[in-house]
Amino acid sequence: MKQEPFKQSKRKCQHCGEWYWGTAIEQANRQKTYYKNTCKDRECEIESQTAYALQQVAKQKTEKQKQQTALAKEKNAKQKTKDRATREALKSASDWMADLQKKFNAIIRQIDKYQPCIARPHETSFRFDGGHCFAVGGTRWLRYWVHNVHKQSSKSNGPLAGDTAMYIAGMVARYDYQYWLDLQDAKDKYREYNVHYFTKENLKVWYQRASKLLTHLKKGHNITREELHNQLRIYHPDYDYRTGQTVVDIDTYINQKITPLW
Repeated sequence: MKQEPFKQSKRKCQHCGEWYWGTAIEQANRQKTYYKNTCKDRECEIESQTAYALQQVAKQKTEKQKQQTALAKEKNAKQKTKDRATREALKSASDWMADLQKKFNAIIRQIDKYQPCIARPHETSFRFDGGHCFAVGGTRWLRYWVHNVHKQSSKSNGPLAGDTAMYIAGMVARYDYQYWLDLQDAKDKYREYNVHYFTKENLKVWYQRASKLLTHLKKGHNITREELHNQLRIYHPDYDYRTGQTVVDIDTYINQKITPLW
C-alpha cells in the first residue's frame, strides 16, 4: 500500500531517541540531506551533519590508506622483481648448479617418497637425501641423471660416504642388473657433458623447469623418472663422448616444445 504523501506519521529520531511527526514528503526530502532519520530539533540536525562529515572523512582516509597500501605493494613487488633480477645476474654457473641440484634432489625424494632408502631399505630413518650412486665430486657430468639419484637416508649418504656397494646392491634388487649396466653406460656416454653444456644460461632454464615441476609434485601430482628426464631436457640424446660426438644442438633441444604433464 502506498504511503499518503501528506499524512502525518510517527517516527523515531536516531540521535535523541524521541518520537516526532512528519509527512512522507518531508521525510523523503530529509533523506536527501545530512539530516536523515532525525527529528527537526536543531541539535539533532547538527549532530547528524557532524556524524555525516566524520563518516566522509573516515571513508576518504580509508580509501587513501587503501591506495597507499596498493602503491606500496606494487612498489615492493617491483623492487623484489628488480632484486631478483639483480641476484640472478650476479649468480655464477656454480651458484645455478647448486640451486638446481637442491631442486632436483627434492624432486627425486618426491618420486621415491613411498620407497625406503635405496642402500639400506631395512633400516629405519627419519631423514633422507637425494643420494648419488656415482658421486658428484668424481662424476660431475652425471649429477642430474635421473637414474643416478635416489632417495637415500642421510646416514647412508653422509657418514657412510655414499654407501656405494650397498647402493648398487639396492638398485639391482629394486630394478635389475641391467639398470646398473645402463647407469654405467650413461657414465661413459656423457663424460665431460658438464664442461660443454652446464652453462649459466642452460642451468637457469633447467632450474626454472625443476621449480615448476616440484611445485606440482608438492600439490600431489606424480611423475616417473623418464617423464622427469623428458620434462627437464638436460641430457641431449645425440651426445656421446665415446664416439667423439660432443657437439650437439643443445639450444634446439632445450627449447623444443614440451607437452605439459598436467
